[in-house]
Amino acid sequence: LVRYAFNMATDKKEIADFFGAGRTPAVNFIPPFPGYRGPEKIDVQARGKNVDVLSYDPQAARELMLAGYRKGHGLSIEYLLPTLPHSRPIAEILQEQWRRNLGLEVKLVLQEFRVWMQNVMELNYQGIAEYGFWPSYIDPYPFLELFVRGSAGNCTGWSSSDFVSALARANAAPDRGE
Repeated sequence: LVRYAFNMATDKKEIADFFGAGRTPAVNFIPPFPGYRGPEKIDVQARGKNVDVLSYDPQAARELMLAGYRKGHGLSIEYLLPTLPHSRPIAEILQEQWRRNLGLEVKLVLQEFRVWMQNVMELNYQGIAEYGFWPSYIDPYPFLELFVRGSAGNCTGWSSSDFVSALARANAAPDRGE
């Protein structure tokens, strides 16, 4: 619920607009590319109601945060980011959006690139860490593989045997659309 709340409290259009007209907001974990569009909506049952977790919905995000964390306002979180030109502006936009929409205090922790990368890859951070990735081939699988335990790019530590099984079945399907 907390992850959904962060996503729903983030106005991705504002971030895309900051970098210039014509940019497409990143509304899904996997970007669209030829042969793959991704979902436009993902409905989840939370607190007795249906919510689209891909939408920008600050009110629903606040409700999910309260349900998932139970403390609500006053929560503080660290955001680890590298010294890259685009990182600080994005972090500051997110910091303000999450303060406004979720009542969170977001402490920005800026690190030199190599230090940041080592800390992210070793899961040596608290809270949230910026991480970017683009695979060597165009397919949803490399993005999703980031959540397989032992994957070189799994910098969250999260994994689920159900997810890994579903991913293996999907990757083995002979029909691309399937």
